[in-house]
Amino acid sequence: MDKHLESNNQRKRASRACDRCRSQRSKCDGIRPSCTSCQRSSQACTYDSYVKKRGLPEGYVRGLEKLFALSVCNIEGFEDIVLGMLESSARPVWFNGTASEWLSASWKTSRLFGELEKLLHISDVLPTSAKDKGTPNFLDNAENQGSFGVVTDSAASNADTIGVIAASSSLVNPEARVSQVPDCLNNGQIFSSIYTTRLPPQLFQMLETYFAVAHPWFPIVAKHNILRLSCLHAHDFVPQVAASPESGDHAVLWAILSYTVTHSLASVRVRGAGALSLAKEYYAVSRNLIPSENENYELSHVQALLLLTLVNMGLEDWTAARLLGDQAARMVLAMGLGTSSSTSDSIGPGQEMTVFLACFVIDSLLSFRLSHLPSMHPIDLAVIDLLEDDESENWGFCKDGVLPLQPLLATRCFNRLVELAQVLNKISRNVWTGSQAANLAHKFLVDLKGWNECIPRECNTNEAEGSHSAQRMALLPYESYFCLTHIATLLWLYLRLIPGEQGLHPLQRPAVDGALRLLAQSLSIVSQQSEDFPLWDFPPLLEVVLRTIVEQSLMLRHAIEPSDINFLGWWFDELRQKILTISPTWPAYSSLAYAMERWQQSE
Repeated sequence: MDKHLESNNQRKRASRACDRCRSQRSKCDGIRPSCTSCQRSSQACTYDSYVKKRGLPEGYVRGLEKLFALSVCNIEGFEDIVLGMLESSARPVWFNGTASEWLSASWKTSRLFGELEKLLHISDVLPTSAKDKGTPNFLDNAENQGSFGVVTDSAASNADTIGVIAASSSLVNPEARVSQVPDCLNNGQIFSSIYTTRLPPQLFQMLETYFAVAHPWFPIVAKHNILRLSCLHAHDFVPQVAASPESGDHAVLWAILSYTVTHSLASVRVRGAGALSLAKEYYAVSRNLIPSENENYELSHVQALLLLTLVNMGLEDWTAARLLGDQAARMVLAMGLGTSSSTSDSIGPGQEMTVFLACFVIDSLLSFRLSHLPSMHPIDLAVIDLLEDDESENWGFCKDGVLPLQPLLATRCFNRLVELAQVLNKISRNVWTGSQAANLAHKFLVDLKGWNECIPRECNTNEAEGSHSAQRMALLPYESYFCLTHIATLLWLYLRLIPGEQGLHPLQRPAVDGALRLLAQSLSIVSQQSEDFPLWDFPPLLEVVLRTIVEQSLMLRHAIEPSDINFLGWWFDELRQKILTISPTWPAYSSLAYAMERWQQSE
């Protein structure tokens, strides 16, 4: 009996504690105007009506019901769209724990959630009479006009004003609410590509491949950011949308996977449609994470655009490559990275400057390939310094226990690639006709001759052809890419000088001799790259370079001596065979090899 009385005398949990008990974390019975604890201690007892309660706000569930009712009755097709989304593609997300947490966070950070909280607060401060007033008229109007809502411009100031918004027949006749569900929801494109795509099991192998193969010559991504992100989501879904704060990093991660999947699969000789299908799938995920032009975008979105541009080049979608490349270039210009005002703060040595320079390289080479005006101008680099050599990255791993004879110089090669891109950018901006073409070509060649002294000896095209063999170290992949770009630029300029050498003695035709020497060097570099690094396939950007070399060789055929015809034919066939060995990685190289075969047969 005593225990029963004691249990009855225990204080029950109060729904609202007073301010003093709440601050001291003391028990409070919630009696008003003064609780028992405050009475015993002779303290003032106050209740702040604006203190946030635990749990859901009062009227929250009913507020959601009202919100959905307003949406169903006033937004044509709303119910059909939501049902189509739930039935077709959102069910896996609904039952996924990580996705549920993200969806909850997305809702609580939305503008709609904030507006709902405002309405709930207005409802709390309204007197009971004001809440009840007008209810019959409200329902009557809803029945007569078929739609209802709150007049937002007067709800806050005049609590007793509740009106009716635009009429619709959807409330009276629910069957009339018929609309076409968007295709992206019917086929599950949004949810299947963004919410339900898992990172591949070979994630870290692919990242290792990317940072070994692509990063040295195209260092636009911060390695630690990608590794951190991949560790967080290695075994989970990646629930991100373009408007989320981390969408840029996620877009970069998926763009890296899209770019690298062919290289990764090539290492185990699994090639073909499977690799390209995965590349396109990862491409779609990354592309959906990049916001539109009227939304907030970050530097990481530009990084993703650059990588996706390379993927499009490899997949031969040159229109998409041009559009994405232009978008990336215009975005960095709109962000002010190339202005003098940004140099001291955001454009200093760091990732921003690297991305800006990479945009210029992609824009210049792609414009040269497609014969259109670049979006960026060499003047845009006027206030931009080239990258500083990072001594910590200048030395690589030993090969067979022997230290390399000199540093890797990856940063220096990238800087020289930027300078070559300036030449190609200027070439795309000039008119190359008649004698003006020869004068411009001569001017560019004079500039490049002095510039040769600044590049590594292994990459110097002025060296004798034999020095590419046993007398010098094998070129690393990114050095090969730079050398081939240098050769393509010089070769293009030499071919503009050859018309002026017509009728001269063979010993007085330096442009023809220089062009033949460059062709021999290019084949030597491609062969050495294929033999020394068989698993390091050429990047898509190099298709621009190799195609330029091939096209100039076809023009050279009509200007050389008969004694050189056999050499040129042998060179052409050998280069085509080398390109065929790398063609399974990217369709662009397959098309180039096929085009070379057609050109050879037409001669």
